[in-house]
Amino acid sequence: MKRPEGLTGFIGQPVVTLVLVAAGAFALYQVAVSGAWVLALVVLVALGGVAKANREVTAYRQWKQEWDAMAPSPEAAPREAGGKAGRVALLLIVIGLMALYLAANLDQPGFGFALAWLVGGGVVVLAVALVRRGRSAGAEARASSPSAVAPVTICVQRPLLPVPDLTRAYGALPDHCCKLLGIGQP
Repeated sequence: MKRPEGLTGFIGQPVVTLVLVAAGAFALYQVAVSGAWVLALVVLVALGGVAKANREVTAYRQWKQEWDAMAPSPEAAPREAGGKAGRVALLLIVIGLMALYLAANLDQPGFGFALAWLVGGGVVVLAVALVRRGRSAGAEARASSPSAVAPVTICVQRPLLPVPDLTRAYGALPDHCCKLLGIGQP
């Protein structure tokens, strides 16, 4: 099974899905208050995409867990919940809420400036993170190069059954096989 990548892989993460569903519910509430029903349809379609991405990520995680359970190894051991990904998700939620608050109060002095710095800083941090991720992916590819792979070892030193030599094997063939292969004919 192929791992969901890109936007589907990001949106399908449980924490991101939770935040997007909460934002969609808030948007639907605002639509109900304001009466803009066209926006409600857009929000519902977006929530459908979020739900589909979450299903794909959940299906992949279940498959991966079953796959890893077939031959457990130290590399395939499950990670602790609430690690780095949980902290990053919490940080993104806090920054997103700060941006929403600043955007809602742009008439206050200095809030527009703070929002510009927050968005600009976010773009810089995202660019640095993408560059670091690209470099680490290159290092992983170099580490798994053919020179780093262990050579194949011979497990069976001698055949389990007696094996005839080539002359005896051809001699044991029936006549129609010898005619087909052109053995014993001038």
